[in-house]
Amino acid sequence: MTQEEAILKTLAYHDIFDYPLTKEETYKYLIEKKASLQTISNQIQNLKSQSKIGEKRGYFFLKGRANIIPMRKTRHTYSQKKLKRALFYSKLLTLIPTLQFVGVSGALAMDNSKKSDDIDLMVICAKNTLWTTRLLANLLLLPFKRDPQGKKIADRVCL
Repeated sequence: MTQEEAILKTLAYHDIFDYPLTKEETYKYLIEKKASLQTISNQIQNLKSQSKIGEKRGYFFLKGRANIIPMRKTRHTYSQKKLKRALFYSKLLTLIPTLQFVGVSGALAMDNSKKSDDIDLMVICAKNTLWTTRLLANLLLLPFKRDPQGKKIADRVCL
């Protein structure tokens, strides 16, 4: 695989999630063929000059996909609001003594949440406390959890 193919694969993967990348993000998330930021930058310019990719406001995307840039900016705004809620949920979870880590996952972890998305949290507990920790976490977050019928999902927590 060439460097240009690696860049195209990286942009194509993120395109699945309607997520254009900056040069730095392309470098950071590059699939397979690692290289320096300068090399990636040069190859991006080559792809752009060959009209294989597009660029607008510092974001790079597959040809014809400029419409995902405003979407990324909108999702950033939604994600910032959801991160505040995730912090609230995380602080509640710190009441559980067996809990060792709480992390954000899913679209929110990539700053790419839709308005209707829930808030995915990953938790790590102390050894041999999984079921106790799970029970306590679910009880503690019960008023904030997703509706089992799927009617209330936006901003709800999902462990």
